[in-house]
Parts: sequence; C-alpha cells; structure tokens
Amino acid sequence: MLGNSSHGYIATITLPDGRGGALLDLRCASAEIAISSAFRDLALRVCRVVAQHSPRFLDHHEIPLQEAEALVQECRVEALRRGIPDEDLELYARRSAEHRMRQICLLDLPLGSGTVNSALEDFGHPVEVRRFYRASLDD
Repeated sequence: MLGNSSHGYIATITLPDGRGGALLDLRCASAEIAISSAFRDLALRVCRVVAQHSPRFLDHHEIPLQEAEALVQECRVEALRRGIPDEDLELYARRSAEHRMRQICLLDLPLGSGTVNSALEDFGHPVEVRRFYRASLDD
C-alpha cells in the first residue's frame, strides 16, 4: 500500500466487439509518474487484462473464506469423479483450488512474460491498483 497515492490514472478499454470493457484506477506517489507515458501504458495493459479475463478479486487475500472453501469442496468432488486415490485427494483438491483462485485474482493473471503483480513490481516506482471494474453486455 502506498503512503500517498493521490496521483494516478484511470484507464479505460473497450473490447474489440464493442460488447464490453473495463476501467482501472492505478495509483502512484507523484504527479510526475502519473503523467508519464510508461505509467499510462502500464495502466492500459493491466486494464486490458481486466477486460479479457474478468477477475473478481485483486489478490487471493480478498477471496472470502467461505467462497475459498466452497471452491476446495468443488475440487474434491472433481477429484473423486476423476478417480484420484484417497491419499492424494486433499492435496489434489487444494492445488486445483489454488489454481482456480489464481484465475480470478487480477495480480495473478498473466501479463507479458510474467503476471500483473510482477509487472507492477518491475515498474520502477511503487504503484497500486486501487480498483477495477469490467462490464459486458453478455453478463
């Protein structure tokens, strides 16, 4: 979390088919960083990830415990259907649930050769995603 993150950029993107888009509020500590083309490019790239992948949470710490446990239970049922041996069942279910959780968390989604989180960390200045939103006419 940034101490003073009153500067930033609101990135917007519309999907190519025009049926959806995304907003992203990316924050930083200074106006000089916020107006840089590198910062705005980063915001647009992350916003594109939001539009394409529809993440529901910023990171896994935001997933409610009840929802995480329900996901683990779904993975247990799937493991049983697949015939996973009892001794491997819990490990399989936990790993499958962790994989699914990464698919719904923005910071864990792919961006370039890494993840959104690694792109933010590699930016060279402290930055944070304050909020994001995706809308679609198909939802």
